Amino acid sequence: MARKKVIKDVEAEEKVKKTKKKEIEEVEETELEETEEIEEVEEIDDEDFEDEEKEDEEEVEEEESSSNKKEKKVKKQTKKDGFFAKVSKELKKVVWPSGGAVVKYSFAVIIFCVILCLFFVGVDLIASFVKGLFS
Repeated sequence: MARKKVIKDVEAEEKVKKTKKKEIEEVEETELEETEEIEEVEEIDDEDFEDEEKEDEEEVEEEESSSNKKEKKVKKQTKKDGFFAKVSKELKKVVWPSGGAVVKYSFAVIIFCVILCLFFVGVDLIASFVKGLFS
């Protein structure tokens, strides 16, 4: 009987070892799959990052070239143009309001000035009335 128990114990231990090995193998497989997925994602991210870097470099180059062109134009203009020529160029860029808009804005300013005038007259009258009560 003792031998049977020992044999059963050994068999049970072997089963436990086998199941542990299976569990370890499964865990290793899932870890490998996860690392492969992570590597794929990293590769994709690296490619995207490289594309973004190229686009950023191209944009920077375009900005530098356009800013260099603008600087050259400004340098050329400052050497050739006088004060009044610059003023006339700037005035050509101004967008002047239409006649109706000028009238509308002027009317709004006048109304606002009248309202402020009435407000300060009212404050002055109230202050003089309060002063008259205490004098």
